[in-house]
Amino acid sequence: MNRQDLELMRNEIYARHGWVFSRQDLRDYFSRLPWYRPKGDPSNKEQSNRLAQAEMNAIEKKNIQAISSHEKTLPIERSASAGSAQRAIDPEIRQILIAAGESPTLKFINRVEHPVKVY
Repeated sequence: MNRQDLELMRNEIYARHGWVFSRQDLRDYFSRLPWYRPKGDPSNKEQSNRLAQAEMNAIEKKNIQAISSHEKTLPIERSASAGSAQRAIDPEIRQILIAAGESPTLKFINRVEHPVKVY
């Protein structure tokens, strides 16, 4: 897995709790998924995100920490698509999964062996 894959994996945990993303690429990516519902008032992201974070259980927090730690061990990819959540997996596969109402991130992660221990 590369750094972008791990970034999406980590942010999906936040998204499932209604995190309001500051970055446009993450907002665009998750807003296409039928289950993503930003929590609270988008004009008050800090308060909304505090509520979302308070809902997370200990396992999710541990997973975020583990993924984040592994992200830091990988080199930062510098390319035209770096930083774009849309380029993390094959675009054709992503469209098929989104059309089926599935999460591309989870399907991708479930098909790939990776060194990140998810609790």
